[in-house]
Amino acid sequence: PISIPYPFYKAGIALSIFFILLLCILSFLTVTYIAEVMAFENAKINDKERREAGLESSSQEELSDRSDEINPQHPINKKDTSPLESNIPLLGRGSIEEPKGVFVLRHKVEYGQLTEELLPRYGHYLFLFALIAYAYGALCIKTVAAAESLTETLSYAIYENKSALKHHMPFDPYGLMILAF
Repeated sequence: PISIPYPFYKAGIALSIFFILLLCILSFLTVTYIAEVMAFENAKINDKERREAGLESSSQEELSDRSDEINPQHPINKKDTSPLESNIPLLGRGSIEEPKGVFVLRHKVEYGQLTEELLPRYGHYLFLFALIAYAYGALCIKTVAAAESLTETLSYAIYENKSALKHHMPFDPYGLMILAF
């Protein structure tokens, strides 16, 4: 059995496709927003590291000019170096230097760290609560779907009827499957 939400089941194919496409667009916008926030947070971390190292923070013009800078003296970038002679892997024949722009994603930034930096304290805790509630809800849905599927599969395997197991056992097999998961 496939676990699809009841409104999608009753809405029909056209309306379901419309809502799925709408959810795809919203998901794309969400991912784009998260990537931009992560780049912003990385820029803050990179700028802080530059200041701690004694370097000045870069202006916007310098960032756009230096983002794809290549060192011509490095062996991987020399035209006359054969790949077999240089002990450099054939894959990734571009520059091995790390890009120098501030908005380059160099650091792994967790969602909790983002909310701690960008939201007030109550917003951070509200986000953590929402994340925990989402994880709990997703776990519950998976457990219910797996228990129902396993109950019907066992019933069909034993009695060749997907609801016969309920009538032949002194207790509810679905409850047993929920406990098993």
